[in-house]
Amino acid sequence: MNVIKEVNYLRGILENHKWRMTSIEYHNLTVRHQELFNEHHVLKDCQGTNDTEVHVNHVPILDGYTRIVIGAHGPYYEFTEKNLVTSVEITKGQEWRTLPKYHYVKYLHLNPLGMPDIKIYKQKKAVAYADYRPGFMYMDCWV
Repeated sequence: MNVIKEVNYLRGILENHKWRMTSIEYHNLTVRHQELFNEHHVLKDCQGTNDTEVHVNHVPILDGYTRIVIGAHGPYYEFTEKNLVTSVEITKGQEWRTLPKYHYVKYLHLNPLGMPDIKIYKQKKAVAYADYRPGFMYMDCWV
């Protein structure tokens, strides 16, 4: 199985069973994502710099990142809004997350303008499945 297929398979397990998963199962998914990342990803240094550019389909998205966080969903770049070199918007269908009555949401779901398939998350609250920090933003390393 190629790496992207396995990542998607692991994410499918999480999506289909997330409400029934134990902390050990979350941990096992995180460990497997770490193994895949170490084996196949060109970024060996998980600490970012302010000049590490990140491109998607030859389009610059970030001019740096803080670190790479690996959790049950896989590896994600952690960065601040000042690292974005493109404009972002609330992903279509996710506008509800900005309404005051949904103050409890854990993140805002964004995407670069014109790139609706690239998910960027603006973390609002902590989660159990990864060390995502409120106030930071996250983008999948496998894009």
